[in-house]
Amino acid sequence: MIPVVNTTVRQLCCQGCGATLPVTEGVRFLTCNYCHAHLEIVQDQATTHTRLLEGIEQRTKKIERDVEVLRIQGELKHLDEAWAKYEARVDPRDERGRRAEPTGGIFGIGLVAFVIGIALCFTDVWWMGIALAPAACFMVKAFRWEMNRARIVQGMRLQYEMRRKMLLQQRSGGQ
Repeated sequence: MIPVVNTTVRQLCCQGCGATLPVTEGVRFLTCNYCHAHLEIVQDQATTHTRLLEGIEQRTKKIERDVEVLRIQGELKHLDEAWAKYEARVDPRDERGRRAEPTGGIFGIGLVAFVIGIALCFTDVWWMGIALAPAACFMVKAFRWEMNRARIVQGMRLQYEMRRKMLLQQRSGGQ
């Protein structure tokens, strides 16, 4: 013998098309047989009614897009702040805000000092040549170091700009 379960069937209206739907007690979600709308059964204190889930899904998707845009904006802000700190540390600027680009002046001075130092080694003041030649080598190395630093900063700047451009494209696509 099959046990008989006492269940109550209510008649509710579809929020999509207005059709009458028989709903068994305990059912939380259903699909309308007529318009195929996805519905949620909502029980308030005084009434029981249906609510279209498509509207909720659309709002949820919009909220997801908005959250993604906020995440990207936060990442952009963090990226910009990190770049500003990095740039201030490794790529200082003068009082007018101009970047101090490496020049060949220190290289030229170092080269001239090196030649003079070598020439002085063959004179009566040979000791000055011995002191001047290493100092000149240091000047040449300092110039090479500055050129390498400038290349590294330029490479980091390109990486920063590419990442920033990608985030801006993502943000534009998300809206």
